[in-house]
Amino acid sequence: MSHIRTDVDASEGDAAVELLEHDVEQQREDLAATVHALNNKLDVKTRAGVRAEQLADRATTPSGKPRPGLLAVVGGLLAATVAVAWWRRSR
Repeated sequence: MSHIRTDVDASEGDAAVELLEHDVEQQREDLAATVHALNNKLDVKTRAGVRAEQLADRATTPSGKPRPGLLAVVGGLLAATVAVAWWRRSR
């Protein structure tokens, strides 16, 4: 982040004005970049969508089918849930 120039002598004339204008433009660019970054960070809907796409890419093969390892985990969890439910009913 840049700072505001305080070392400009008023007797320098046009050169001083140009330096100050350049500093103001740089500050505006920095501020715009900061606002843009904050806007992206606060856009929860878009961030959630991007995260969902990432998870979907990890859970599926390039052809769009579920990964076999994921199917095994889901099947195991389903079997464990059914077994616990059956065990609790039988008691």
